[in-house]
Amino acid sequence: MKIASILLSNVVTRLEMFDGREHLVVPVIALVEGVLNSLFYPGVEIAKHPQSWNGVPIVIEHPVDSQGTRVSANSPPILEKLGIGHFFNVGTDGVRLRGEGWIDIEKAKKIRPEILSEVHENLEVSTGLFADSNNVPGTWEGIDFGGTITWFQPLHVALLLES
Repeated sequence: MKIASILLSNVVTRLEMFDGREHLVVPVIALVEGVLNSLFYPGVEIAKHPQSWNGVPIVIEHPVDSQGTRVSANSPPILEKLGIGHFFNVGTDGVRLRGEGWIDIEKAKKIRPEILSEVHENLEVSTGLFADSNNVPGTWEGIDFGGTITWFQPLHVALLLES
């Protein structure tokens, strides 16, 4: 699983009702063209199927299995333990994948209440995805990379907090 992260700061939020519960809606930039984790994410790949990100879970931190390996958030035990919302209204401007994080306020308060204040300050947003790479090294804007992402499948969006 590949991990990519973006830092949000000073975001403007709003409150919305969804599924009978109040949600804090936060603008999210989930991916940006560039080198992340030694791989190049080209804008053309980011822009291919942004709608495939609609509805993916938002979790606190990236989930891991009992061996410490990162895994998808798409299982009932993980969503119960870490899930606090969903990523909706996803689109792209060609080089950035952006949308809205719909954070279930009641669930966030139970799992990590500080997330509700962190979204107004600095919050690291990271994507969990399966990806293919061509493993061909190169350089993008002076940054070396070990391969280019040629396809990816969205799994989740993680909100990363300092512990």
